[in-house]
Amino acid sequence: MMRPATTRHRIRFALAALCASTLPACAGSTTLNEPSATPSASQAGSEPETTARSALAHVLGERNAPAQLEALPLRSGCTPALCGPDQIENYDDPAPPGCTPMRCSVQVDRVEWVGDAQALRVIGGERIDLVSASVGPALELADQPFAAARVGASESPWGVCLVLSHAGQGQSGRGQRWITLVLAPYANGEPGRGAARLTGAWASCEDLEKGSGAEEVLLPLVEPSAEGEAGLVLNRYRCSLEGCRRDTEAMPVRVEFTDEGELRRRD
Repeated sequence: MMRPATTRHRIRFALAALCASTLPACAGSTTLNEPSATPSASQAGSEPETTARSALAHVLGERNAPAQLEALPLRSGCTPALCGPDQIENYDDPAPPGCTPMRCSVQVDRVEWVGDAQALRVIGGERIDLVSASVGPALELADQPFAAARVGASESPWGVCLVLSHAGQGQSGRGQRWITLVLAPYANGEPGRGAARLTGAWASCEDLEKGSGAEEVLLPLVEPSAEGEAGLVLNRYRCSLEGCRRDTEAMPVRVEFTDEGELRRRD
């Protein structure tokens, strides 16, 4: 017996119905945002408050040259479920025999974020292996990014950066400080097989810096101490087609938030 769909399923079904009724070729055709001058500007959904991020430059001190960024539009992509209207309202995953489940995604350049599956994919292609590279809290990611940017020159990009908030406890209070960046490097202009997720306090694509070559970018990230010590540290990560790893040669900087929400060095 088929059980009633969950709330999330109903939302997805409603989106698919809207998609099918208003857009004959839905996938990739609905723009959720218009790219702005700065990739961190509010896009689809509600962007967490990020004013504390302005203090990052002061905490870092001397910085490398910023990475070249180009804000990208977020596009909706829905594949309607292929079965009768009654079945669409009442099946659970996986779909019953003879039905193809509906799937909605947010498409950015050549990749798409499938929120209900917590998966990154090549548009129209294979799933990209998403690896957690930082020590920040592993919260469930939101169904759609609120910003995205192409990293590197448009004719030969390093890849793309997606900015996601979190579901559940990450939606309010101190949890709003934690932002996850999904960095998907390209190989010869096409998405690679792997991508990295890094969660930090007020993390932003704008924090990305140029690395030792065109194939590398650097990311300063405020995260919990990996040594088990209470408090936060500012670490640097090196990211390339092989993934993101913490720069062991860069000295971690102990930081904290003031009562006013500002970031400062700890003594």
